Parts: sequence; structure tokens; C-alpha cells
Amino acid sequence: MASIFKNQVLKHLSKFAKNLSPDKLHLSTLKGHGELRNLELNEKVLTELLELPAWLCLTKATCNYVTLQISWTKLKSVPIHLSLDEVVVEMKTCEDLRPPTPMTNEASYKSGGKYGFSDRVIDGMTVVVNSVVINFSSPAFQASFQLSRVVLESYCPFFKKKDLRLSRIKEPDRGEVLLFKRLDWQVLRIEAKSSDDNANGLSGHIPLTPLRLITNQGCCKMTIKKKLSDCSVVGSRLIFVLDDLLWVLTDAQLVAALHFVQSLSGLVQKATELEQKQKAKQKLEQQPDKHVYSHSKSSTPLSPAFYRHDVVETSYHVLCSRIDLHLCDDMDPKDGRSQHANLKSGGALQVSLDKLIMDYYPYHRAFASREHWLHYSEPSSSRSTWVQQLLTLFNEKLQSKVDVNATGESVYTKESPKHNISPSAETIVTDSPTSPDEKPLLTRKASTISNSSGTLTPDVSRKSISGLSRKSSLQWNYRYLMSSCFVLRLEDIVAYKVSTSTSSRTRAIERFLIYNKSAHMPSDIKTIHLEQTSYYLPGEIDFPVPSPNLFLHIGPLKLYLDTPTILWINAFYLNLQKCLMSLKLGAAETPSFVNIRVEALLPQDLDFYLCLIAVERQSCLNQLSHFYLD
Repeated sequence: MASIFKNQVLKHLSKFAKNLSPDKLHLSTLKGHGELRNLELNEKVLTELLELPAWLCLTKATCNYVTLQISWTKLKSVPIHLSLDEVVVEMKTCEDLRPPTPMTNEASYKSGGKYGFSDRVIDGMTVVVNSVVINFSSPAFQASFQLSRVVLESYCPFFKKKDLRLSRIKEPDRGEVLLFKRLDWQVLRIEAKSSDDNANGLSGHIPLTPLRLITNQGCCKMTIKKKLSDCSVVGSRLIFVLDDLLWVLTDAQLVAALHFVQSLSGLVQKATELEQKQKAKQKLEQQPDKHVYSHSKSSTPLSPAFYRHDVVETSYHVLCSRIDLHLCDDMDPKDGRSQHANLKSGGALQVSLDKLIMDYYPYHRAFASREHWLHYSEPSSSRSTWVQQLLTLFNEKLQSKVDVNATGESVYTKESPKHNISPSAETIVTDSPTSPDEKPLLTRKASTISNSSGTLTPDVSRKSISGLSRKSSLQWNYRYLMSSCFVLRLEDIVAYKVSTSTSSRTRAIERFLIYNKSAHMPSDIKTIHLEQTSYYLPGEIDFPVPSPNLFLHIGPLKLYLDTPTILWINAFYLNLQKCLMSLKLGAAETPSFVNIRVEALLPQDLDFYLCLIAVERQSCLNQLSHFYLD
């Protein structure tokens, strides 16, 4: 009996591990206890399970010791306890993007079928890892991530420990279930250093100082929505909550960080564009345009709870209560510092950020409501109006080009970039599918109405668009217009005057830039509210989309003019720029077309702000489509 059960366990483990043998597994069936040593995980299955991006390749994953504890008589209320001693993972970047994970409901590690008892048991499992080490390598740099005491547990919807049966909310009418998990860790240590081969070839012999960041405990609150029919994941919400951070960052480390980021930016951008389109197509096919919530008497008691915690779209969030950042200049003491008498020996600038919140919504319908966004409020009524004007302008220009295309001329001129116009929201929102056969059209290439460069072909006709008119074809494409939204909100910011080795103690606490609380602004007004939105179409639809837009709202800030601080910031920036140019990071590529709007409430020392804007005005104007300063 024990050998039969042992073989069944090995059969299921073989989906995730390789080189398994019966002598590695010690199992006590009646006690519900098992031990496994020297476990080597299957890289391909683990990559599929974690949904790693296409630019990242997992090469090795091992665990030295695993224990499993199962309470056979209390499986409904007591979770399975899985304990791992040390997990070592090795990753590397791909020279070319690897084939993306197949967009199918049945993954290689799933058994298939409806969501049942075994799935509830697996989803409720508690996992404890003493140590996790992730080694990352790329042609430009090497990095390591170390986490200690990692715990993954099931929680109730408000992320409090309760009965295991309260860690999920099922909605049979919609055929979906919500799962609530929490991942905790005690210490996170991040280190990154330049690769030797790359460092020797740097022009200018700029030293790339290793980066180190140690954080205290943190957690990740996860809400996962699955389909009951096939156990596939429909959407998820991940909230990373970080403890207070203190980071002393030198200019040399800042240059190294920018160099590391730039080395990955090309691959990451290509992979993001590819995966975003595929996943957006899948999500549109999985979910209808509108969810009809039934509040009738036949609704189950848990239905209101499901509506309250529902994951309408996938999103990622980072919350940090406080960040203390200390900037120091020690890279080039001779030529990189200001010649001011008090700054020749160097200085340091402290910046404190309170309640930093970052949100990312990669699959948001461009004309959908934002009411379900996490703790979101409009920074200004003018933002939505401004975006609507841009989209309306795009629609008008595009449709006017289509209307005059009867002569066979190209829709776009050389002066009209691909991303500089958009559709009317009213037309798109009210336009809905007329038949169930429209959804598979997402798989069609739009070559019938546009070529690969996004320019409409001269032979646009009713035949080429399957009987649809030109305007209705535009409306059909933009009904599926998606947007990728990044939101950054900052509650408060304090920048102190630059301090040196000869400055007094009182100067170290004197403020240079603060939030003006005497303005008595509403509580929902943040010091800084930044939104960046880019547009794309799902699947293989190749069609012009609106240009990205960036909106920045600045609350009332008060600036105390201090000559040494301004000179130090200027020298720090110029030295940083010189190093980036030496590393060929400052070479501008073809500038993207972006609409930017900046709003500042009650700024004090406005003359100083305008002076700073004038310095960068000439370098910015040739890269911006529109720039607003309110």
C-alpha cells in the first residue's frame, strides 16, 4: 500500500521535477509526513508556471531538502504544510526572445477538469522556505537576490488569518472563484555588479560600482481569480508592501544602475510589446465586454463579497511608507564637484519620500471606467478632458484621411507620425459586438486595411474590409483599443539642504523643498501624481494607435533658495550626464512622440521654476508633440 501511494506521489512530482528516484523520497502514509532530498526542478515547467517574460530564461532550480505534512482528517480546514530549506535558482537573459508560453488553458503541469476538491487543497497549501537565492546573469552585469524566511499562506479577503474555508469566494453564476494569498519575507538583499568582460570594454574607463540594497521585512498580498470550468487564471492583483527603506546612493552607483537598466531595456520592450498583445487578446476572449451582476434573491450570500473583492483586470501595486535617500558625490572629486569653497570636499543631499504608491495596469480597456482601480482618484478634472481631446483629435484626423483616400493617396504624410491621433470615446463605448462571430476577428491581421508600417493601403474598399465601411472598420478596431497605464503617487516629499563635512549640525535639518501644508488642500491632493499611458491593439491587429501621453500634477511645493544646494545639484547632474555620455547611454535614439501636460498648484518661487524649464526647453521641444504648463 505504501509503495503504491509513493509511486502516485512520484508520478505527480515528475511534472515539476526531474531525475526523481524512489530512494530520494521518504514517505510515512499514515502520519502524513514525507521527506525529499536534492530536488531538481524542471526548468521548462517552472518557466511556464511562473509565466516568466520572454527575455528571461531559467537555467537551473534546485532544493536541498523538502518536507511535507498532511493532516488527512482535516484537509478542509488545515492546509498542507510544505517546508523547503534552501532554494537556488539561476536565470539569464536571452540573446533573442524565446518563444512565448502557449496561450492555452491546459498547461503541461495541469491535470485538467473542473475546479474540485483537490484544487482547493493545493490552492490552500502553506509553503515555508528558509532561504531563496536567485542568481541572474546578463552580458552587462550579474545580480543576486537573497530572501530569508519566505512564507506563503492563505488569508481571508481582508488578509487576516482565519479558517482555511474563508480564504476563497466562489461565484457559481459567473463560474469564477477568488483566492487570497499572502507572501511574507524577513530580509531581502539585492546585489549587482558589472560583468568583467563588459567592464573592460567601457569607453572612458568609468568605474561601475557594485550596487547593494538591503530591505527589512515585506509582503505581497495576492488576489487571484480562476475559472471553475478549467482552473485557468483569469486575472490577479498583486500588492507589494515594503517596510521603510534607507538607501545611500553615490553618483557612481547611480551610473551603474542606469547602465544595467539600459542594457535590458531593448529586450524588455520587445518582449512586453509581444506578450501584451497576446495576453490582452486572451483576456478579451475570456471576459465579456460587461459583467452583469445579479443581486436577485437567488444570489448566494457570498455574492456581495465577490463583487467587493472582484479582480476586474490584472494589476500590480507597490506601497512604501517611507524612503530616505542619501545622494553623495564621490566618483570624480577633481572635476566632478562644484568649485564653491564649501563644496570642494564633496557633499550629500537627503530626500525623504512619504507614502509612495506605484500602480500598473497593463490590460486596461482604453475607454473603460477606472472606478475599480485601487484607491484611485482623479488628480484634476482637466486630466480626463485633456486625454479626451487628444483621442478626439486622433479620431478626426484619421477619419478625415480615410475619407479623402478615394484617390489612392496614402493616409499618412511624412509629417504625420503613426502615433499621433485617436478615436472618439462616445463612438467606441456605444459600439458593441453585433454577433458572437466578432470575437474571433481578434486573430485577423489588419493587413486588409493597413500595411505593416501602420499606413492605410490605397486599395481600401468594402470588399477588403468584408463588407464594412471604412468608418465602421475604424470603430471596430478601436472598440478593442487597450491601454497600459502606470500611476505614481507621492503623499509628501522633503529635500534637505546639502550637507558637507564642514557644515553645522543645524544645517543638516534645514529644508530645501517641502510640501506647503499651509495651503490647506483637500486630503486627496497628492504632492506628486504622475500618469503615463500608452495604447495598443490586442492580438495580431496591426493598426495605428494614439500616441502615448504623460500627465503630471504637482501639489503646492515650497522652495527655500539655497546657493550651495543649487550648485551641488547642478554639478551632480552635469557629472552624471558626462559619465552617461562616456558609456554611450546618453545618445538619444529616435525620440518617441509623447503628449505631456504638467499642472502645478500654488508653486512658490515660480521664477526659479521657470528658469529651470527654460534651461531644458530647447532640448525638449524637438521631442514633444505638445507641452502644457498650468
